[in-house]
Amino acid sequence: MSYTEWKDKVSGFKKVDVRGVAGNFFQGLKKQVACSKDRRNP
Repeated sequence: MSYTEWKDKVSGFKKVDVRGVAGNFFQGLKKQVACSKDRRNP
């Protein structure tokens, strides 16, 4: 995909600052996604 397809959608992305985080933070991100899906689908 080219940037032109995403440039208008980027402002809606959630931004997470992971600077200084040690180790694997994927599990935490996965948990956030699961919680956000639960909130969108009551």
